[in-house]
Amino acid sequence: MDDAKNQWQYKVVDKREGSNDKNVNNEEQKESKVENGNKEASGNTTEEPIEIDIVNTLKWMIEILRSQIYIKIGLIAHPQTNLIVQDFPQAKLGIDVLMLIFEKISTFLKSEEKRTIQSIISDLQLNYVNQLKKSGNI
Repeated sequence: MDDAKNQWQYKVVDKREGSNDKNVNNEEQKESKVENGNKEASGNTTEEPIEIDIVNTLKWMIEILRSQIYIKIGLIAHPQTNLIVQDFPQAKLGIDVLMLIFEKISTFLKSEEKRTIQSIISDLQLNYVNQLKKSGNI
């Protein structure tokens, strides 16, 4: 039984500045405190700040537009109301804006990314026309 008690005993070491604990080097404590203070003051705990890239932001916007266009076409229910409501003028506007974004960033994209976005645009255009025909608006 004594062996079991000794197995779970912990040693508490005071690492605060000015501590009398001889196991801790005060210089190391000060350096650690300065490093941690600098990270906390900047609000950044990573080594390198993350740069916001406009092209990646626009690719993210393409995904947002894509989901909104599917909702406006009526292929996906609105997430808040759970209803399918078609709004073709808004869907067309979304597709047009998506095409403009693609036109502006295409020179910065790899060929695979270009094909992916072109595929997204084609899919949205086909679904737009199909849903427009089903609704009798064509």
